[in-house]
Amino acid sequence: MPKATTPVGRQGRLHNPLEDDLTATGLLKSKSGKRKSRHEDEGEKYVDSKASRKILRIGQELADEAEAENPVRQRNTAFDFESRLPQDEDEEEPYEDAEEWGDEEEVEEIDIAPDDLETYNKFFPTEEDPLLRQGWPGQADDVEEAEQGTDLTALILEKIAAFEAAQETRDGEARGARGLPEDGFEVHPKVLEVYSKIGLILSRYKAGKLPKPFKILPTVPHWEDIIEITRPDKWTANACYEATKIFVSSTPVTAQRFMEMILLERVREDIRETKRLNVHLFNALKKGLYKPAAWFKGFLFPLVGSGTCTLREANIISGVLVRVSVPVLHSAAAIKGLCDIAAQESSAGTEGGGATNIFIKALLEKKYALPYQVIDSLVFHFMRFKTTDPANARPEDVGAAMEGVTGGKETKLPVIWHQCLLVFAQRYRNDITEDQREALLDLLLTKGHSAIGPEVRRELLEGRVPLLNFYSVYKLFTRVGTTNMADGQPNSKGLSEPSYAVNRPSEAEPLVIQPEEPHADSRSNTPPPYSGPLTPSAPAPAPRSQALFPGLPKLDYALYSPPHFSLSSDHTLLKTYNPRLSTYPVALLSTIKALATVPPKPQIRIRGRSSDCSVDFDIKLNMINLILAEDRKWNYVKVIGDGEMGFRGDLKESTVPRLESLEQWARMYCEDGAPIKYFALERTVINWDTSYLEGRLLSLVSSTAYRGHVTVSFPMSHHKVMIHSPDIVNHFFSSVTKAFTGTKKYEVLKSMKTGPHLIQQSKPFVSIAVIMAILESLLEASLSHLLLTSLFMSTILLLTHTFYNLFLSPLSSIPGPLIAKITPFWLYHKTYIGTESRTLYSLHQKYGPLLRIAPHYISISSGSAIAPIYITKGGFPKSQCYSNFDIDAHATIFSTTSPLYRNLRAKAVLPLFSMKSLRENEGQLYECVDNMVQKMKREKESIGRINLLNFTRGLAVDVVSTHLFLQNYNGTSEKGGRLSVSAFVDSFVAVGRFFYLPNWLFRFLEWAISICVSDDKTARSAEIVNQYVDHLVDGTKEEDMNYPGRLKSIGIEVTEIKAQCKDLIFAGTDSTGMNLASLCRFLVLFPEKYECLRTEILKNSSLGPRKQELQSLPYLSSILKESMRLAMANPSLLPHTVPSPGWTFQDSYFPAGTMVGCSAYSLHLDPIIFPSPHAFIPERWINESPERKEEMTEYSFGFGAGSRACIARNLAMMELYMGTEKIVESDVLRGARVCEEEVKIWEWFNSSVRGAKIEVTWEKRE
Repeated sequence: MPKATTPVGRQGRLHNPLEDDLTATGLLKSKSGKRKSRHEDEGEKYVDSKASRKILRIGQELADEAEAENPVRQRNTAFDFESRLPQDEDEEEPYEDAEEWGDEEEVEEIDIAPDDLETYNKFFPTEEDPLLRQGWPGQADDVEEAEQGTDLTALILEKIAAFEAAQETRDGEARGARGLPEDGFEVHPKVLEVYSKIGLILSRYKAGKLPKPFKILPTVPHWEDIIEITRPDKWTANACYEATKIFVSSTPVTAQRFMEMILLERVREDIRETKRLNVHLFNALKKGLYKPAAWFKGFLFPLVGSGTCTLREANIISGVLVRVSVPVLHSAAAIKGLCDIAAQESSAGTEGGGATNIFIKALLEKKYALPYQVIDSLVFHFMRFKTTDPANARPEDVGAAMEGVTGGKETKLPVIWHQCLLVFAQRYRNDITEDQREALLDLLLTKGHSAIGPEVRRELLEGRVPLLNFYSVYKLFTRVGTTNMADGQPNSKGLSEPSYAVNRPSEAEPLVIQPEEPHADSRSNTPPPYSGPLTPSAPAPAPRSQALFPGLPKLDYALYSPPHFSLSSDHTLLKTYNPRLSTYPVALLSTIKALATVPPKPQIRIRGRSSDCSVDFDIKLNMINLILAEDRKWNYVKVIGDGEMGFRGDLKESTVPRLESLEQWARMYCEDGAPIKYFALERTVINWDTSYLEGRLLSLVSSTAYRGHVTVSFPMSHHKVMIHSPDIVNHFFSSVTKAFTGTKKYEVLKSMKTGPHLIQQSKPFVSIAVIMAILESLLEASLSHLLLTSLFMSTILLLTHTFYNLFLSPLSSIPGPLIAKITPFWLYHKTYIGTESRTLYSLHQKYGPLLRIAPHYISISSGSAIAPIYITKGGFPKSQCYSNFDIDAHATIFSTTSPLYRNLRAKAVLPLFSMKSLRENEGQLYECVDNMVQKMKREKESIGRINLLNFTRGLAVDVVSTHLFLQNYNGTSEKGGRLSVSAFVDSFVAVGRFFYLPNWLFRFLEWAISICVSDDKTARSAEIVNQYVDHLVDGTKEEDMNYPGRLKSIGIEVTEIKAQCKDLIFAGTDSTGMNLASLCRFLVLFPEKYECLRTEILKNSSLGPRKQELQSLPYLSSILKESMRLAMANPSLLPHTVPSPGWTFQDSYFPAGTMVGCSAYSLHLDPIIFPSPHAFIPERWINESPERKEEMTEYSFGFGAGSRACIARNLAMMELYMGTEKIVESDVLRGARVCEEEVKIWEWFNSSVRGAKIEVTWEKRE
């Protein structure tokens, strides 16, 4: 295409410019005053294609008009080249206005020699020049073609096309140089410039707002190409986190693509370089899980499917799954997807070493109820490794296997695989089929781990729950009033007990013991010999004729009453003092073998009582026929193994001596010269799931519309055999000797049981020679005086008990006050006078995080103990002292120690405490808050002094009654100086004085206080609450969706529902009222923090419909957290009981039965976690690092932790947020001052303010 140049005259030109030729025709009008382009001064530029097309279009239109006016087409010479050459003077001008073309220029004629012309044509051939070929005289061979003229339009268009093609070629090269995709999508230069600068910003980004073009990027087409301009590999971790938030809030497809393109590679690169993951990238992964489907398909599956995921990457990324809640269905789909990926990689031989199992284990530990399809996939996932493990096979092992070499080394599975299988067995042992269970048990024989394998086997075996014919049991309920079938004999009507046995044992084989043999291969993963079937090592007694009973298994029932054995009154212990069995190892061994062939007698006792405590029915079922199988015998025993704690012939549990067989233990027992000793055999049932049976039976009874109180118990008779050494002189003398010497215990054998066997430790040991000498000299002088003997024995027992607690107890190494180690009355006293928490806090500062506060009570002030005590696997069971908070002889959701009892009721009412339910009822809750604020304003104006605790308690009881009962108590509308419910609440708070007392002692004191002490205010308050609750519960129907209605719908009796409602009124009123009153007091004490909070709340309120959630306001949240830290609504310990087989924490062992717990007082005032712990500093929750904030959150213990934490914590927090917002927004606290410099409390389980007042006052205006 020709260039557009500025005319500089006619000198040196062979023809006129195209623009002059067009305007000279007189048909085009030139436009004046046109704004110059900004590129005019930059030199020669081409006329763009748009302008050229416009010129040609206008010219063509004018030509068409001229042709229409003149039918005979006139040749337009303006476009001929002759018009651009000098013309003769006598030649007629084609146009009248010749001045449009300007003055004619004289052209100098030059004579060219023929040789020069030939040379010129070699360099500039005329055949290649279309102008010379068509327009110059003498060069056109065809006269007709010359007469047609030049097609200028085609020529110009051809030049334009050639120019654009060349420009596209250059742009394509530029795109290739920039790394942009060559797929037809062209990035505008302006876009390229903007996002290049944004990439520079993101490479240095730390905090603040992101550029708006980047925020809209997820909605822009071809965003994948544009985002590459910003160089994501150069982004900072902070920028990645902010970008993740933007893209996750977009569509799932966009979020998935972003995670796959950007986040996945960035996370892996950071882990690869630093061996850890930046906290902002970790938070980005957590934020990405808000779109779980996109996270799994865009991040996790590509990571695992790559086959290069390392264990480090898997461990770090699985931490995200552990910390973030994943919906059940998404979690199930993810597990199945991981199993499928593992199967594909296993078939291809590319599976990473255990990375897939790490993710599966993290998802399984969430304990979701998985569909059976997912459970089947998991079983197949484990069964794939039955023959080989490609993830961990070494090259030499694989080569040997390929060559068929026998005797090669067997590849071992990673430990994470065994851990994953253990988690699966623990959680889903009752959900797999029996075929799958047997297949997994067979898998353990070849691939079992030496330490984890027995635990997996135990879990799988305990999952075998016998199927009961509940319809038959129901028939028994309807036909029999009080029945006793515990002995398996026909009843009085001649009806034999129905048989539910699935399998029956064989009586042909006697029970004998197989000694342990050394392993041929030290790497074998088979279970140890002591857990296998028994083989004969001594002649067994001849089988006797057995008495058979209909419906019962074939057993030698004479072994339940062997000669020289006595049965205890509760039918649980068989005991003998036969000296022959303590002297001759062969006699002891044969007796133990024989008695181990019969199982214990498990029973089910179902008892129903009416409201007047009369017994309606009492049914006992003998379930012995359900625990034996037809194809297996009662011939499995477990001898205590290496490394297991147990009584091994000493007074204390230990791991030595290490004997290999039962014969050696029998020989050691008989050769032991201790005066007091015994050898024990414990019979256990491995498939006796009492929790499952209790739930099914209670559901069955409930379906009969029975409204009485039903209890289900599981007594186990004949479950322990004890062979005791004979008395020295008589039983009394042996008892006295045992008090000094203790009893040497040999509890090393259990039948039909896997796993360790740990028992509470015995009485202390004292030197036999010294004690016997003292005993002999004292008894001679004192046996003749009964009173002196009694005093002597009492003193000896007290000293023995003291000596044991101080020196021989497993807890003796834990520091604490001396008197606390001896007796629990020191703790009872501190609790009663209300100084328990501050006393324990000061002692923790002196002794450290572990503190012994009673012989069997341990206080722990470390946040790392919260998880094992309260969270992991449901936490330790609650201690029995919680039963002291029972109401009207009914255990409540808070006070019960039975998880089954609580879960049934909590599951029914839990939807009422969800955030969805709270948001739906937000309007009514705000009405309660507004009523309180208006009342505060009125009393401020009229009196000038208010009791904050009274107002916040009124709000708390209104919120609880409005949301949960759907009947407002109207506490904020009451007149008078004290809320009507306060005395009732305070009476329950006072129960905390006796919180740690044993239940029997507490009941006695409660009865004595009710007889000796009367309080009219408390009685009136309790009567008001009772009337309100009676009216509420009696007027509620089963289909109602309030709190009592939901409990009625599951068959809970009315008296218990009333007790549950009273418990809610007490708990909801006291704790939340205390927290909100303390918060208001802090705002009055610190007006500068009040102003900051008010500014934030007013700014948020001014946004109208776009206002943020209150929980997202940073300063408001920090105020709430700091005030709850210092309010101490529940400062006391939350004791839980250590389950069997004990617990080890910070290198200290706590035996089963020890009560351990953490207190909010010690955790919230820890000076290491909270510097200046007694100061009100809400900014600490904003300014600290994320790691520090997470640590402070771990130590926040206001609502407890775990599955037994406060069930109403969402409602309480919503009330605190709403109440604080409206109080600050109304500015009612401005100008107030506190009336007391310090709020003094009694530190009971629920703190009680002394004087029941937290007052503020305003100075009266003149």
